[in-house]
Amino acid sequence: MDARGARREPTMRDVAALAQVSTTTVSRVINDLPGAGAEVVERVRAAARTLGYRCACR
Repeated sequence: MDARGARREPTMRDVAALAQVSTTTVSRVINDLPGAGAEVVERVRAAARTLGYRCACR
C-alpha cells in the first residue's frame, strides 16, 4: 500500500527484497540473462509469483 492506503503493483525492488538479492539480479532473471545460479533464479521467480509481480517491460 502507498501513503494514501491504496494498493500498488509490486516492483522489482519488492521482488529483490523478498528474494534477498539485488535489483540487478532480478532484472537478469526476468530477462533470462546469464549470471544467476539456479537457486537464485528459483528464489527470484518464487518471490515474483508470491507478490504477483508482472514485468512492465516490452
